[in-house]
Amino acid sequence: MKTTLYVITNISMPSLCKVGITNNLEKRLNDLNKTGVPTRFQIYESFELENAELLEQEVLKHFSDKRLNRRREFIEEHPERVCDFIREHKGKVRQEEESKSKFAQAGIPDGAKLLFVDGEIYKNIVAIVLPNGKIKFKGKETSLSTAAKDVLKKQFGKDWKAVQGTIYWTYQGKTVREHFDSIA
Repeated sequence: MKTTLYVITNISMPSLCKVGITNNLEKRLNDLNKTGVPTRFQIYESFELENAELLEQEVLKHFSDKRLNRRREFIEEHPERVCDFIREHKGKVRQEEESKSKFAQAGIPDGAKLLFVDGEIYKNIVAIVLPNGKIKFKGKETSLSTAAKDVLKKQFGKDWKAVQGTIYWTYQGKTVREHFDSIA
């Protein structure tokens, strides 16, 4: 299934661009424009890709020294340079990487225990990594984001529309996002 990898800009943040993936770009843009920014985000370029998640990780890794916050996908780089990188690498995702889960690529083995973190690590909120790139949480197969959203709502009263799950789960003291960013 193809997913959209997008690069967006906002004239209120002239030195930044945002990279992300979505299944519905118009809805995602609409949601971002409701976040209290003074001007609307604009699509700089979008790419319909089979490997959008893997390529997004490559972009964030390549531009890691230009990210303002490791929990956000804002890059202090001209969007055309980011798009050039995407165009150059969109066909280069290796077959074996696609067959391995993102967890395995990042050195997080099947069966590993992930602990929830929100300011502090909660050792009693645990998810287990599955071989198919999903996790098992509360006895059900799900994604990091869905599980994190569930915990944030039920444990902390945060009823958010979307959550970046990789920043709320840890393995060996680092967030899953940090593990993903370190993929060579």
